[in-house]
Amino acid sequence: MACGRTLCGRILVGGALIVATLAPLDSSNAGPFRLLYSFTGGIFLENHSRDGGEPIGGLVPDGRDGFYGTTNIGGGPECNATHGCGTIFHITSSGKEKVIFAFGGQPGAAFPNSSLIKLKDGRYLGTTSRGGPGNNGTVFELSDSGRVSVLYAFKGQSDGSIPSRLTSDRAGNIYGATAYGGGNGCDGEGCGTVFKIAPDGSEKVVFAFPGGLGGANPWGGVVADQQGNLYGTTFAGGDPRSGCGTVFKLSPNGTERTLVIFNEQNGCESYSQLTIDKHGNLFGTTVGGGTIGAGVVFMLPTSDCSALGPCHETILHSFAGGTDGAFPLNGVLLDKAGNLFGTTSAGGLDACWPARRGCGTIFEVAADGTETILQAFGSENANLTDPQDVLIMDRKRRLYGTATSGGSDGVGGVFAIDTTPSKHSDH
Repeated sequence: MACGRTLCGRILVGGALIVATLAPLDSSNAGPFRLLYSFTGGIFLENHSRDGGEPIGGLVPDGRDGFYGTTNIGGGPECNATHGCGTIFHITSSGKEKVIFAFGGQPGAAFPNSSLIKLKDGRYLGTTSRGGPGNNGTVFELSDSGRVSVLYAFKGQSDGSIPSRLTSDRAGNIYGATAYGGGNGCDGEGCGTVFKIAPDGSEKVVFAFPGGLGGANPWGGVVADQQGNLYGTTFAGGDPRSGCGTVFKLSPNGTERTLVIFNEQNGCESYSQLTIDKHGNLFGTTVGGGTIGAGVVFMLPTSDCSALGPCHETILHSFAGGTDGAFPLNGVLLDKAGNLFGTTSAGGLDACWPARRGCGTIFEVAADGTETILQAFGSENANLTDPQDVLIMDRKRRLYGTATSGGSDGVGGVFAIDTTPSKHSDH
């Protein structure tokens, strides 16, 4: 059967198509930081739409004046009568939010866990951590009409479980990673995979992680360069003494090479999707390691890697905890001037979770290595807390992102923050 530009093998997801619109918060008195929307955390019931909560994934632009995102809970009650199965939402830059779809759970899809990606043909794809016949997670598509269909449901041991954020290449192939599956290593759960979904809908495991020196648990997914090489990080494996993970490269023929072995001093345990610039330099974060074990921002120039030896990693910033921030759980945004922007899940103000040293921050690491805290998050219900995903930036240099906790009902929200023009006079 010919599939053309549309992937084959779809399963209609059990769930509800929703077009309920909720009013934005009043941000007329907001300064550089604005709370655009605060989620309620509720589920969808007859004649009463609730909007979900805990937006683990970040935002993706819609090409107009808004963004699409996902929440990990809320929506349809099929998964859990209290928390729901998650939603896809749309929000404008002024804070007007609309629930597009409520997930209905197994055997469809449940609990979206990463940002959507937009393909060149206008389709949006995403992943869920659960759903499918084996409840191992799915890759799904969002149509223009607001329907969601499953493109691929993971089987578990053979092809992976718990997929992460996707990426695409020029030929229309989709790539991603699963945190588990792919073999019997890592205590029988499998150490994770990198997979490929071709334009005809067929899925292939490109690489199954062996654990140990080869790395394990690639939570952050992969990015592709112009030559078709894939790069990513693993949360575990690498140094047998610390098991702090690795940075890896997969060539187009599926050969894996470990570029960096983390060892606590140079970073430890990365959930980060890498960012790659036009020169082939890689940027990312680790949640641990560094000066006090609170995580680092690192850079890796792949052009300087020797044929066989390790690459030279540079620590751009080592987090100090407290007001400096701690525990960055995802990657960084790179602007045209070489400045990096990201979030930490802890640090900042001490109003919540004292053991984790604060509620999170938004940070900038300038091209010269100088770090600036743009926002320190406050108490759990008076402000957002625990941001976990990559930021995006519009043409006016406003940053947009999500936080999984805090807000009016304690289940997170969407924020915007203006960056300082004087620091970026070339824009």
